[in-house]
Amino acid sequence: MFFRDDEGKLCGSLPDLVWDKWVKGEITDSIGEHEILLSLPTGWHQIIQGQEANIKSIKVNVSVVAIVLTLSGTLNHYQLIDAKDGAIEKNQIKALFNPVPGKYPIHEFRTEQDLSSYLDNQQGIKLSIGRFGLPRIRWLSIYWPPSKKAMLALARIHKEKIEQGQTFDMSAISLDEIEGDDLNALWEPIIEDHPFLKRKVQ
Repeated sequence: MFFRDDEGKLCGSLPDLVWDKWVKGEITDSIGEHEILLSLPTGWHQIIQGQEANIKSIKVNVSVVAIVLTLSGTLNHYQLIDAKDGAIEKNQIKALFNPVPGKYPIHEFRTEQDLSSYLDNQQGIKLSIGRFGLPRIRWLSIYWPPSKKAMLALARIHKEKIEQGQTFDMSAISLDEIEGDDLNALWEPIIEDHPFLKRKVQ
């Protein structure tokens, strides 16, 4: 998963390469499973048991999901009608969305069909703001690139597992254990000195 530069220092990972393509818009936002090809940057090496691996190609399966947040509002429709013939002279529609503080439930969809069915079954007048790519991707139980907060949580869980004589397995940890249940975690600052971002700045 991880790569080293010509000096043997950690320089990036497969999740970094996928994230880079995602934020650049090079991965489709169509919901579902997609296979993408990755190019290995110049100077990146994968060392296995002290030997450099000969990498011919990299294919990654990416799952694109939709996360929908629904807010309810008040809609007022006003009409100016001519008293003589009943003709509508003017129309005015005012919509007010005034979210109260707190958490809102979200819905996750893994196919375009499921998303369309959900939106079609909503009651009242619907206003869809659009699709926005989130600033991070999910890799196992963490949002990537990681935040300092997430890395501290990961280190704490790692320590607890070792002290209890258990095996540390990232795939067995839930996303909530690392990131919590608030989507705001996606906008946490990326940890300083993240190797891939340092390389991009240079």
